[in-house]
Amino acid sequence: MNKWEKCYSRSGCPYYLNFRTMRSQWEHPYFAQVLTEAADYNDVIYAAYRTALKLLHIRNNHHLQSLDVDKISNAFSETSLCTASE
Repeated sequence: MNKWEKCYSRSGCPYYLNFRTMRSQWEHPYFAQVLTEAADYNDVIYAAYRTALKLLHIRNNHHLQSLDVDKISNAFSETSLCTASE
């Protein structure tokens, strides 16, 4: 986080303040960057392709190629973090 500092509102909610620009935001700066980059694919007509392109972009540009999907799936199952439909 370049020049960003995590602060807390009076109610205890975290927000981020950039002291260089004096700009604040609720989203983590890294997450905001990821959302901005993923928006480049919003013009793709079909939702399945758009989603796949966004996921590939996130995986490739944020060094997630080594994640083992089976291990992630098992972790979700073991901790009861499955979807309601399962």
